[in-house]
Amino acid sequence: MDTSPSPAVMPRRRPTAVPTAPGTVTVTMTVETAAGLFSDDATTFVACAAVDGVRSPVLAGPRASVLDSAARWVCRSTPFMNALCTPVVQLHSGETADVEDIAAHADAVRTAFLRAGVSGTTVECRAGADPVTLPVRTVVRGHEPPERIVLRYWDGSRLKTPRARPVQGRAGGNLGAGGTAGASVADELTRSFRRRLTTVRKQWSASPGRLHCSGDPRMDGRPRLINVYTDASTSPGSRSAAIGIVCPELSVVLSGVLSRTWAREDGGVSGAELSAVAAAAKLFGPFAEEVVIHTDSTTAVHLWRNPLRISAAQVWLKEGVLSAQQAVEAHGTALRVRWVKGHADTRGNLWADRAAKLSWRSATWREPEETRRMKLRRLGEEVADAAGKQTQRTQRSA
Repeated sequence: MDTSPSPAVMPRRRPTAVPTAPGTVTVTMTVETAAGLFSDDATTFVACAAVDGVRSPVLAGPRASVLDSAARWVCRSTPFMNALCTPVVQLHSGETADVEDIAAHADAVRTAFLRAGVSGTTVECRAGADPVTLPVRTVVRGHEPPERIVLRYWDGSRLKTPRARPVQGRAGGNLGAGGTAGASVADELTRSFRRRLTTVRKQWSASPGRLHCSGDPRMDGRPRLINVYTDASTSPGSRSAAIGIVCPELSVVLSGVLSRTWAREDGGVSGAELSAVAAAAKLFGPFAEEVVIHTDSTTAVHLWRNPLRISAAQVWLKEGVLSAQQAVEAHGTALRVRWVKGHADTRGNLWADRAAKLSWRSATWREPEETRRMKLRRLGEEVADAAGKQTQRTQRSA
């Protein structure tokens, strides 16, 4: 007779973790020197690291701070979280870096990993550019937008919170390598446009259905005069409304669903039209010396010129209009709002109407967000093609 205890009454044992054998993990890292990358004209180091093809954010700032951030990012990556590993850093530095600079970079990398709690780091200096961390050189040459850069500071005891700072190009007139003054102005305007677009998107649009743009403005410098066409789309009893904004001179088309506050305050069609005008004014107002906004709503024109006559119940709309007017006045832009006959032969108004309808139909019929963006891109390409043909005709006539 078997007297062994039943498995049901036997004590349970927790499975013991099998330790992973220590090994080495290859880390690619690119470090570049960018003098005058920021407005303080100080020497800035830009770096980027990658583990198994996964790239870190582009880091900029003092060399110790940048490399400390890169080392901490590497140590938090998956290979180092799952096992005891020793990094082998393949270091790529500038095209014109000398032997002393490369040696200084290598020593700083070892120190950074030692601060991150990893010892025995091996640094191999490699020639040529690394394809994974190549965006570092686009930053140094002034071609990378500032949203891709994380600026780090190290005060000796801890890593401080990242701070966003505008990138104004290389030293010497704030120009990128091989750039011109016109290109620098255009780049700065593009970055300013992106920042204002983020603000306008949060203020005037809802999620899902955020205000989206077909692309960056196309220009060679600051324009003297631009025309902007606005329109809105809704229906009686609808709980949603969408706006469309088109600037043919800049080949820009925007479309999005208004904030839910519009429905709560019973904004109506006129409120939606006025919202489109206010959003366009805040976005394009500081962009040129003179801005003309065209709308097919006489009520929107009247209320823009007399914002105090907006209904007291529409607090969100009144505050938005006053905020847009203050932003325009602060930049000293000559902005005018004009009435244009709707659904006639004015191409800008027809484009704005299509832009507004595609977002409203997407919200009403619950289309996928990718479908709405695809339609917006196609409309933006149509506007850009028409603007290019108009420019060619103007040049021939001149």
